[in-house]
Amino acid sequence: MTVDLTPGDRLWIAPPVGRPYGARVTDTTADRVRVRYDETLPSGETTTRTRWIPTTALEDWIAAGDLLINPERPARA
Repeated sequence: MTVDLTPGDRLWIAPPVGRPYGARVTDTTADRVRVRYDETLPSGETTTRTRWIPTTALEDWIAAGDLLINPERPARA
């Protein structure tokens, strides 16, 4: 399985530990993807973070159903 992501793609990540979160792809290499996401600090403030994620981890998350790529936004009632 190969993860084919480009900058601007949106991800919905549901990690095994912690809360699900949304992220946006900012850069890619052959074996890593850099994402930007918002994180709430213990003080209640929100900060923006970036991190590199190995594509092997993304493939595992996809197989487990813990990652959605460019998910459709739910319709508002």
